[in-house]
Amino acid sequence: MDDDFLKRDGGDETEELLSDGGRRRKRERELDVERIIRDRLTEAKNELDLSGLGMGDAELAWLLRELQHRKDIDIITLSGNLITDEGAQDLALFLQADTNVHSIDLYDNKLRDKGIKAICDALLCNTTLKMLDIRANNCTSKGHESIRTAQDENAFVAICHDYDYDSDGDGCWCAVMCIKTLGPLLHSKRTFVS
Repeated sequence: MDDDFLKRDGGDETEELLSDGGRRRKRERELDVERIIRDRLTEAKNELDLSGLGMGDAELAWLLRELQHRKDIDIITLSGNLITDEGAQDLALFLQADTNVHSIDLYDNKLRDKGIKAICDALLCNTTLKMLDIRANNCTSKGHESIRTAQDENAFVAICHDYDYDSDGDGCWCAVMCIKTLGPLLHSKRTFVS
């Protein structure tokens, strides 16, 4: 994986309109989050829980660069953060490297169809990931189609996603299952949630 991550700065489109003071505060917040990530990464043994930190795309890119050198992290929990499609692109590059990560929890982030598709496309060549939780994101029928394709093509990954009436109103049906309840199923060759 190359340094494509370095070229990106995460966040909402509205952040482009920030004043110098706003940009400075944003960067200070990013540095605080990076410090917390660094501390948790240092302490982590097999599982890295970074839920609810307010982590954005820039912090995720930093984390993924750090994880390239770590082979002991199996489970990454990123729920309740601010990861968008831009961060999902970085995560997709990370997953294409076929890391040793077995489970990624992206519950309740800011992912949309484009980011979900990037991650699902990366799963087509990844053989190590067994669980992906993308519930409570902004997925429409296009995102659900990417999920179905990934499930059809990758016999080794369970993808947790949810049913909701999405923005295009067609309300694709997808079962909701908690990542913890699927734990025993992860050892089987073929586990799908849809």
